[in-house]
This record gives sequence, C-alpha cells and structure tokens, in this order.
Amino acid sequence: MNGEQKDMKTESKSEDLNASTMRGLIDRMASRLAFRVGMMCGALLLSAVLFVFLFLFFGIRNGSTASTTPTNDSDSTFVEDSGVLPDPYPEVTGEVVIREDDHVRGDRDADLLLVEYSDFECPFCQKFHDTAQELVDQGIDGKSVAWVYRHYPLDFHEDAQKAAEASECVAELAGNDGFWIFTDRYFEETKSNGTGLPREENWDALAREAGVTNLTAFNSCIDSGKYEDRVLADMEEGASYGVTGTPGNIVVDQSTGAARLVEGAYPLDSFAEVSELLASE
Repeated sequence: MNGEQKDMKTESKSEDLNASTMRGLIDRMASRLAFRVGMMCGALLLSAVLFVFLFLFFGIRNGSTASTTPTNDSDSTFVEDSGVLPDPYPEVTGEVVIREDDHVRGDRDADLLLVEYSDFECPFCQKFHDTAQELVDQGIDGKSVAWVYRHYPLDFHEDAQKAAEASECVAELAGNDGFWIFTDRYFEETKSNGTGLPREENWDALAREAGVTNLTAFNSCIDSGKYEDRVLADMEEGASYGVTGTPGNIVVDQSTGAARLVEGAYPLDSFAEVSELLASE
C-alpha cells in the first residue's frame, strides 16, 4: 500500500513538472511571438508614416507646378507653373481678323475674338469645346466674345481631316447654324484620338440633325474632296500665327488688333488674365 502511494506521489510530481515545463515553453513562445508581431506592426506603421510623408511632399510639390497645366495635342513642351499664365504670352504677328467664310458663334463685332484652331478628333479640343462656349455665353470681365472656329486636323488623327471637310459640307448645305450643330454633336459623340466617331455609322445622322436634307449631296461633297484645300489653308494660316498643336487659341482685342496665342485647353480664369494682358498693350 505504501509503495502504491509513493508511486502515485511520484507520478503527480512528474505531471506537475511536465505542466510547469509546458507553461514555461508556451510563455516563451508567446513572448517571442509577441515580440515578432510587435516588430512587424512597428515596421508597418513606420512604412505607412513614410508613405504618407512622401505622398504629401510630392503631391504638394506637383500640385504647385503642374495641376493647372493645360494640355494639347502637339509635340510642343507643356507649360509648368503655379496656375498663373506665363508673362508675356506669345504675341501673334500678323493681323488676325474675321474672314467672310469664317464660322462664328456670337457677335462678329464683339470686343474680343476667340479664334480656335481645332481638330475634331483631338481629346483636348473636345474638353475645351464647352469652355469656349462658356466664354461666349459669359464674356470676359464684361467684354463680349465671339468664337471663330478654324481647322487644324493633325495627321496622326486618321479621321480628323475628313471630319473637317464634312463640317464644311454641312455649312454649305445647312448654313452657319448647321455647321455649329454638327460640330457640337460631333464633340459630344466622339471617343476622339483619331477614329472616335466612324463615318459610316454616324455622320449622316449628325448631318441630318444639323439640318441637311440631301444626304446624297452631303456624302458626294465629302468624297469629292471639295473642301480639302480650305481645311489645309486654315492649317497653314494657323501655323503662320505660331499654332503648333490643338486647341490652338488666339485671343484678339478687336479695338486694338492686339492678339495673344494661348495653346492648350486652358480654364476660364486663364482667359481673363489674357484679356488683362491685351488691355495693357
């Protein structure tokens, strides 16, 4: 009996020792795990802080130099500034006036002319189209604005040349109002960048909306290349004024003839600064 009691006590002590050993092992493992988890959390927190710092630093820096940078379709260098137009903006050499065959939206005798050299497949022209309309509707610092649309189809936009010719065919068949309806609708519908609005599925419908009743005449006009030279002449004229890409905008003070070149899809406020620049000349 005594022997059995001794064996039981020995087993009990052994179990207590094993349990104590296990607890110690678990405690050490938990301590190591906690240390490693703490190290990982610390590294993640440090990385997050560093990321936020770099994001804010470079975000603020870029925001002060390029957030208001206008964009255009060309190979020219973009302007980088703090939202203020370069001073002075390029003066345009040569007289810029409304031609008899120009497409004009607004009063031809307006205080200021916005002469836009544009490309039907240019995404930046598409973006700027609404801005130009706002300039006509609102004016600039109390001055009235007339918008003159001229062609500058870039050769890497496959359909731009023929779209320009098509707009001239609409003008022939449906007048100035028809031209503007066609132009507005084209920019509303195109996906831009060259073939954004295929002729076969779309141009007849736009011409019909613009008031063209004889679609056979419309398509014959396009196919004949009747207005190819007219479009190319616009481009040559724009280039002579310093236009290198689209939209290429020239703002003209009709009272003095002073003109400045504004290349790119600039916002409304920028044109107020150009107007002030013209008024000081």
